[in-house]
Amino acid sequence: MCKNILVASIGMSPAVITETLWALMNPHKQRDEVLRGHAPFVPELVHVVTTARGRQRIAASGLQARIRELYSAHGHPEPRLIIDVPKDQKGEEIEDINTEAENIAFADLITAIIRQYTQDPESAVHVSLAGGRKTMTSFTHAAITYFGRPQDRLSHVLVEPPVLETTLDFWWPGQPEEKVLSRDGHPYSTREGDAHVELVETPFVRLRHLLDTDNLPTPLSHRQVLAELQKAVDAQTVVLRFADRTLQVGPYAIVLDHREFALYATLATARKMRWRGVGRQDIYYGWMNMDMLTDPDGEAMRTFLEYYAEVYRTDAQAVRDFEKLVEDSRRDADAFKELRDGLSINKSKINEAISKVITDHQVRQSVKIHNKKKGNTWRFGLLLHPHQIELDRSL
Repeated sequence: MCKNILVASIGMSPAVITETLWALMNPHKQRDEVLRGHAPFVPELVHVVTTARGRQRIAASGLQARIRELYSAHGHPEPRLIIDVPKDQKGEEIEDINTEAENIAFADLITAIIRQYTQDPESAVHVSLAGGRKTMTSFTHAAITYFGRPQDRLSHVLVEPPVLETTLDFWWPGQPEEKVLSRDGHPYSTREGDAHVELVETPFVRLRHLLDTDNLPTPLSHRQVLAELQKAVDAQTVVLRFADRTLQVGPYAIVLDHREFALYATLATARKMRWRGVGRQDIYYGWMNMDMLTDPDGEAMRTFLEYYAEVYRTDAQAVRDFEKLVEDSRRDADAFKELRDGLSINKSKINEAISKVITDHQVRQSVKIHNKKKGNTWRFGLLLHPHQIELDRSL
């Protein structure tokens, strides 16, 4: 599969494709300081989703030749161009997107395309919202929200001066034709500086972690994906009852061993209190690695020991033994290994207990401990929103 991919929904303005490509290839020419620091993004594949009328406009406009010309000017080989049109229930390409059925057909197609390209961990997908009807951009935005990963991006483009947006012969700043005529016959310069395309990156929430992406139905339905996500988002609050070491998730009650409950409660506290963790803080706040968890002087271990003593009220000796193991781990390699290995086992047992009790996949995904590898280090934590976590420490 291609490494860099551009996916765009367009209507009757094919030039938004070359305008977007020019902006992606020339981040140093953007006004936004953050974008100027980006590396050029050169798609090897351009996948356009449009209507039958849009396909006709693309063919008449010579879009493929213009893309080839733009890439050649920047010293890149021509990308592969795919043009897709949603089909109705009779298998015929839809002329426009006006009816509910036509909107559903488009939504299903764009959702399937973005899901397909985001399955490859080596790919980076840039999604453009620059063309098409409002419902087309809405469904496109939704699809990247469902499946987008940290390396994927979403954007719009703004053309200056605005009159060039409706000028049929404008394709990108610095194109070979130095002047083009507006619809009313006035000439406008296309030289860089006189004409400009500004890329506007659009932030979006990434919800992929709530989906079992490998087991979604085929053919893929936008409504089915939305329903699965809504179930996960609406998952009931996770109540941690210290009195009986129970995770209560709606109708599901999961009783954990003392160490396992203390560990889950520690991770829940880190998430609820938004501890600064490892990884991106907009997604992985409260996450930690094993070094952070086992640091005898760290906040995580101090919290763990407090919770462990609280839930193990019937056996003070067991608590003292574990406290001694933590203290010995400072200078004893065997104690250090025993501590780390034991907590790793506890972490696995928590997820095993969750899987045995919670039958609903989406709910299970929302409350389990997630693990992700960065470099040679594993990091782990919860993906619950802080408002979904309640610690009940009443006795």
